[in-house]
Formats: sequence, C-alpha cells, structure tokens
Amino acid sequence: MKKVPIVCLFLITGLITFFPVLGNDFLGDDFGQIVNNPYIRSMKNFPRFFGGSTFFVPGYPRLFGIYYKPVLITGYALIYAAFGLSPWAFHLVQVVLHATNAYLAYRILRHYFPDWALWLALIFLVHPINTEAVAYIANLQDILFVMFGLISVNLYLGREFIKPGRWVAIGLTLLLSLFSKETGLLFGLLAIAYSLIYARKQLSGHLITISGSLAGYAFFRFAVAGLGVNSGNFTPISNASLSERVFNIPNIVWYYAKTLVFPLKLGIYPLNLIEKPGLVGFVTLAIIIFLGVVGGYLAGKKFIHFVFFGIWFLMGLGAHLQIFPLDALAADRWFYFPLVGGLGILGGVINFKKSRVVVTGLIVILIGLSWRSFVRSGDFKNSLVLAQHDIRLNPNSPELESILGGEYLARGSYMQATEHLSRSLALFPNNGNVWYNLGVTYQKRKMFPEAIKAYEESIARGRYFQSFENLARLYLALQEYETAEKVASDGLKYYPANNGLLLVTAIAYYKTEDQAMAVSQAERLVRLNPSEYNRGVLDYISNRKPINISSP
Repeated sequence: MKKVPIVCLFLITGLITFFPVLGNDFLGDDFGQIVNNPYIRSMKNFPRFFGGSTFFVPGYPRLFGIYYKPVLITGYALIYAAFGLSPWAFHLVQVVLHATNAYLAYRILRHYFPDWALWLALIFLVHPINTEAVAYIANLQDILFVMFGLISVNLYLGREFIKPGRWVAIGLTLLLSLFSKETGLLFGLLAIAYSLIYARKQLSGHLITISGSLAGYAFFRFAVAGLGVNSGNFTPISNASLSERVFNIPNIVWYYAKTLVFPLKLGIYPLNLIEKPGLVGFVTLAIIIFLGVVGGYLAGKKFIHFVFFGIWFLMGLGAHLQIFPLDALAADRWFYFPLVGGLGILGGVINFKKSRVVVTGLIVILIGLSWRSFVRSGDFKNSLVLAQHDIRLNPNSPELESILGGEYLARGSYMQATEHLSRSLALFPNNGNVWYNLGVTYQKRKMFPEAIKAYEESIARGRYFQSFENLARLYLALQEYETAEKVASDGLKYYPANNGLLLVTAIAYYKTEDQAMAVSQAERLVRLNPSEYNRGVLDYISNRKPINISSP
C-alpha cells in the first residue's frame, strides 16, 4: 500500500474506533491541569511550563506536582490556543496522535516483518488496553512520550551511517520524550540495545546523544524547576515495602497477560495490594517464560529480532512492576510502550504465510478489538460514569471510592459522599485529598467538629492548600480568630500568595484588634490580587468599618 492510503487507514480506523471519546467531558486530573489552570490560557506563559510541574494551585509560585512534563503542558496550551476549553478538541488531538503512533510503529515493524507489519500495527491501534491512554486527556503524556520515542527509533533504524544533523534530531526527540514523561528514558536504553544488537558502530553516537538528552533534562528539572526525585504516598502501593511490592509482581503480570489476550474486564485501578502472591500469578510467570523459550526457538532466522523486541517489551513491563513504587498497582496506560515490543515479538514468531483464512481471522479479531475499545471509550464520559462502572469490577478500590465520593460531593449528595469517602479511608487512610473532601462533606452537613478533624488529618498527610484555607475559614466563622490566624499563617508558609489564606489572616488580625498587622496583610492581599473585593476588604480594615462573617 502507498504511504498516503496507509496513513489514512490508520487515521480513519482510529477515529471510528475511538469516536465515543469525542463526546466525553473532562475528568480527574484534567481539572487541575487544564480546566482550572490559567497558565495554559496564554502561550506567553511558555517559559513557566519549564519552571514547575503540571497542576495549578492558587497561591503556589509555580505549577505544582512531583513530575516534570513541560511538553505535556505545552501541548495543552497549544490545543487551548486553537480551540479554547473544548473537551472534544483535546480528545480529537489525542486520537489523531495515537493514530500517528500506530503509523510510526508500523514503519518500525515493516523494517523487520514486512508481511505482517500492517496487521500488527492495526492491533496496536485498536487494542482495548490502549483505551485508557487514548480516552483520558491527562494521559496525553503517554501518547506524547511514545510518539517522540518512536520518531527517534525511525531516525536511526536500518542506517549504517548517521549524519551529524540526524544525531541532533535523535537527541532532540529523546529529550522531548523525556519532557513528555520520565519513562522516555526507556527509548534511550532501547537505542543502546539496538546498537549492541544491530549496529555496534552507532554505540558511541547513541551514548553521546543520550547523555546530552539526559543532561538537558536534568538541568531543566533540577536546576530550573527545582523538582527532586519523589514519589507520592497517597496510594496503597506507594506506601508498601519493597517485599510487599515484589509479592505483587505475579499478580500484575497476570493482569496484563489476561487483559492483552482477553480484554473483556477493563477498569482504572484494576488491582488491589495483596499480602501474599497467588498461585495464578506464578503459573502465569512460568507460562510466559515457557512461551519465551518456545518463541525464541520458533523465531529461527528472526531470532535476533525476537531478542530486540523482547528487550523492548521487558523494559516497558519491568519499569511498571513496582520495583520503584508508582501511583497505582497496575494501569492499562502503562502497557502503551511495551505493547509495541510485544507485537514485535509476535512478528518474530509468525512462521506461516498469509491465506484467505488467516486474513479473515485477522479481520474478525480487529473488528472485535475495535468494538471493545469503542464500548470502553464510552465509560470515560465523565468521572462519575467511569467510577460507577469500574467499581463493579474492583469493589474494594480506595481510589475508586474516593472518586465516587468526590463526584457525589460536587453534586450535593452529601450522605452518599460521606459513605464513599469514609469507605475509601477505611481501605486506605493516608490520602490527604480524601480527608479534605470528607471535611468539606462534614462542613456542608454542619458537623463542624468532624470537619475540623478531617481537615487536620488532610494537612497532616499532604498539606493541601484547600485544607488550610477551609479550616482557617471555618475557625474564622466560628469566631475562633486566633486559631484561624494560626492555621492560615501555617498555610502561607507553603502557599505564600494564596488569596484565601491572606484574606483570613487580615480579617483574623482585624477581629483580634491587631490593626497594624491587619492592614499589612490586607495591603499584601491587594498587591497580589487587586480585585474589587480585596480592595473593599482593605478599605474596611483601614477605616475600621465592621466586617460581618457569614456562618459556616
């Protein structure tokens, strides 16, 4: 097939398969990174994308978070500049980029398996395990890091001699992959594996470009953004010991194996931490090792390709087996990179020719996979629909209970919110954000002592700015002015420009008749945010007018 028709084939197939996502809303992390993030609303903020993480937090001097993904935020800003805050536009771009990745994977697979590359790449395009990466806007990071990485592979694939300009392009795409997601490092390791297997003369060039990309990434992450190497402690697996995480490896491998072969039950947060490994997991590991040996034998003359794609697959899988704790036990989006390697392994062991029966069978498989992805895409309609569906598959997930609680809270169903948030904390009590939502729920129900305790637990576990602000405002409304000032001042140590915390301190000082401090804080408030409301507060305090505080 010609290049243009093949590109169109991937694009049209991708749009049909994932068509439901175009009608989906923002959900989850989309709000902190896109909807409520003023930074992405102007490309003038481009330098700021490299000076922090990805989440907007009021009063925090830069984008908040523990990960460094400036290309992701730049991508959001570009989409916003073109289409505004329209969910369909973000989804459309993500689907198109996924189709692009399928085409890039096709070009790589075609180099080794020209007879089967198109079919293998189409499997990558429509496989349901990729739906989470395609349908959830926050997972654009996975699409981007793989896209830039696949471009880098295509730049050096099959070339005996690489010109200096191409080496620069390889290094740049590796850097962009790293800037999209830290996992882009795997493409650097893959380049080293490629040179050792196929092109020893390229090894020094790859080592230089990889070193340059890593140096550039390290400079921007550590020196410019000031982000260290951290992992969150807000999920069970991130709090588990190394031995506990190792015990769960067979369970993780079993999940990916069954989802790859029979992707019927799909869900975010599909697994829970187990204390002891089960027999099924060990059997799965044994079967995979056995199939690896058999596959190596069947590969025959293609054994060297089998090894290369086996390294690709194992690197991608191994990076997500919890040797280093991640923020979930398993996630379909984490199979996006290793799936290309897995399909390459499959290409290496296929030793039969295409026939009418084989082609018919492949078409049936592709239609079945595409339909499952089509249906699964609809589950991402919004956070409530997604959590209600997925919790039926994993009813003991603290993460899904938390999502449900937050959604019911947003909809004013406070009793249901309390039920789900309490259950989430019973399953895992160390998530400060869940404690915050529970505090809001109790406050809405006028259960103030319970709300205070929940906010304090949230602050102790995560120093959430909302918890400082809500707790300080609650004490202010309860006329406990000194306590309100103390809580707000503690919060300002972490969020020095937070409007709500500055407002509380100004009013608390005013109510305790510390006029000088009250005026000072009100003036600082106006300097940072000269809104009409804040100027009014300054006027009231400066002229000693009475300030009425609404009931909590």
